[in-house]
Amino acid sequence: MNEAENHQMQLERMQMLEEALERAEAGVASEGDWNIIRFECGSPKRPTVILKTISIGEHHGFNNLRNTVR
Repeated sequence: MNEAENHQMQLERMQMLEEALERAEAGVASEGDWNIIRFECGSPKRPTVILKTISIGEHHGFNNLRNTVR
């Protein structure tokens, strides 16, 4: 791949990311859009982190936290 081809590929990649971000901000992003966003952020897999409310958080007004975040 020569320099011009590499530059064109980078431009297309940024365009795809910008479009995916616009759809995400509008609340209509597809799974493909989220995959592009995650990949560009260095996290190609959907996070499976489970957050639990801790008692200290409840004492400080954070009792509206959900048990899981997806």
